[in-house]
Amino acid sequence: EEKNTSLKPYVQVVGAKVLSENRSRIVIWDGTSICQHCITGTEAHTEGAFEKYSVIRLDEYSLSGLPKKDNIQIILVNKITLMAKGLFCRFHAIFPSLI
Repeated sequence: EEKNTSLKPYVQVVGAKVLSENRSRIVIWDGTSICQHCITGTEAHTEGAFEKYSVIRLDEYSLSGLPKKDNIQIILVNKITLMAKGLFCRFHAIFPSLI
């Protein structure tokens, strides 16, 4: 497991699925590529953060691999900051001149 404390990337939530009371699986997009292997922890849950099109900053996260599955990297997210809630981001992308 590899922790990263210096980089705090901004990503957009493309989809989310609740796995348990304290965990969710989210699909994120960084503007270039999509990551379907992102699991959130208890402290990462913020109201509205996992709505479709929300923009979040990954404040604390680590990478973990699944060696039996073609070395797939999983992002384990411990802490996030909600930068913009989903509906606003989608509206802004469609009508940028109105905002």
